[in-house]
Amino acid sequence: AVQARRVRRLRGRVVRPADAEITGAIVITGEAAARGGRDAASPMGLAGYVGVEASVRQSDCGQLQLAVDDEVAFCCVSGEDGGGHAARLVELLRTSRSGASLLGCFVLELPRTRAPEEGEADAHVEAEPLKPRITELDGHALADRVLLAGVPPDLGEAELMRLFSKLGGSSIHLAHPKPEADGSEGPDAGGFASVAFAGGALDVARMLVRVAHTINEQGSTHLAKLSPCRSRREARPLPALPPPTLEMDDGALVARWTQVGFAAGYAVELRADLDNAEWSAVDPSSGALGVADGDDSSGALPGIVGPTCGACRVTDVELDMGYEARVTYIAACGCRSQASCPSAPCFLEGREFPSILPPPLDTPMLRPLDHPSLGPPTPPAAA
Repeated sequence: AVQARRVRRLRGRVVRPADAEITGAIVITGEAAARGGRDAASPMGLAGYVGVEASVRQSDCGQLQLAVDDEVAFCCVSGEDGGGHAARLVELLRTSRSGASLLGCFVLELPRTRAPEEGEADAHVEAEPLKPRITELDGHALADRVLLAGVPPDLGEAELMRLFSKLGGSSIHLAHPKPEADGSEGPDAGGFASVAFAGGALDVARMLVRVAHTINEQGSTHLAKLSPCRSRREARPLPALPPPTLEMDDGALVARWTQVGFAAGYAVELRADLDNAEWSAVDPSSGALGVADGDDSSGALPGIVGPTCGACRVTDVELDMGYEARVTYIAACGCRSQASCPSAPCFLEGREFPSILPPPLDTPMLRPLDHPSLGPPTPPAAA
């Protein structure tokens, strides 16, 4: 027999965000939309809901990551025999997050138009439409834009706007790093796209809560699908920071870098200015070199500088030796950026060599923090 459940559209305030492992909670505050009269589906009426918690799963939010005090609308499903309430089909109504705040992390399966391959065009006139090829892009949704990684060179602005113009995207900036500036991720890392959303966080959230979005073109309808983000080791890296600076300070070296608003931390590395020298991570608590990269058994990331820091002091260095620095940032979802290009070499005794590095890419994704793509500036603090 089919079990009947009472469903009602309500609004509420998030008190505990959900994630892949934890069920969240929403305190019901009222109706989702102004409607007169009493809800016939509930013998208690609205008064029986207000102030009560409804559970919420991450799967009912799509790829949107809720935050405490977010106001949401949802379908409230009530169990029989006094069972609890559960939120389904969650929609973001209001949030205090803005600028470079992270709203979600996802993989976009983008259907792309393609020209017929040799022999296909002459098969027969009534042939079925060609199946689109699918390109997977790693995405990070901020409160005012979406960053895409792994963009192939033949994927341009017009093709991306087929999808994003329908979702509220107003403009796109593309960047394809040169191979030598592509870090250690290899040539398959691809380029980057930054899609601005003029409507802000609510438009971005509407994109994230849906599993699929339609693309209509030349009489055909295709689905662009959003799925959970890949693991940190499988996801393509985020855009790199500009090269940091490295300078002397009372017998030590201080690395300084540009901050990004959605970073949860930074990893700083140094190497000697010698042929084939290896990079060593910096331990921010002691200024020593040699911290191994990767996760330990507790899941913590070693050698990570806090998100409010824009500088790190390194004391474990030798006199009469030149050093270079590079910085990687880590997002709240655990994804990492490409390592930045190295800084100009710096010697403790003041002998500095001119930089021979190429200039950083001039894109909104890689500009300093005062650019609207990355949010308001944060005063740097030395670790």
